[in-house]
Amino acid sequence: MWPFKKKNKAIEDPISMVLLHQQPRHYQVDEIQSAAARVWQGSADEFTVMESNGKAILHVGGHMLSLVSVGQRYLGNMSSEFEKRMQNPVQRSVWARHTSWTAVDYLPGGGDIELKYCVLARFIAELLDSNCLGIYMPGEQALMPHDPDVYAELKKMGASRDTYPYLT
Repeated sequence: MWPFKKKNKAIEDPISMVLLHQQPRHYQVDEIQSAAARVWQGSADEFTVMESNGKAILHVGGHMLSLVSVGQRYLGNMSSEFEKRMQNPVQRSVWARHTSWTAVDYLPGGGDIELKYCVLARFIAELLDSNCLGIYMPGEQALMPHDPDVYAELKKMGASRDTYPYLT
């Protein structure tokens, strides 16, 4: 399991994972519900999703996730500067090639950080497709390239805690 940073702020940042895309990507309500159904083994219509203009909220039992899709590089004008600081050439390549992103945030932030990352990891694993270049975790400053092992790594990360939707 990855060590998660403890935040000591009065207002907590959201716990977030960001899918970095080659091409702009917007997840439809049925895709979000289907991903949730694969994670929590229910039927897609059991999962409440509210969507508007590239933003969606998924409510699953005690968990609430926000999805925001943006058709530009993550960090905007600061993206190139961030890329230059990356030591790993594979990570640098992923960062250089992404043109858009989708942030999946666990709402609210703070609290049981490990549980929230487990929920995100399980959900993100089910959103992966060939358009995804990698997953960035801003709170951890970690970038996982989308390689043949990333799905299994996300599932392993998500399995370290019980994320049944009705438990918080």
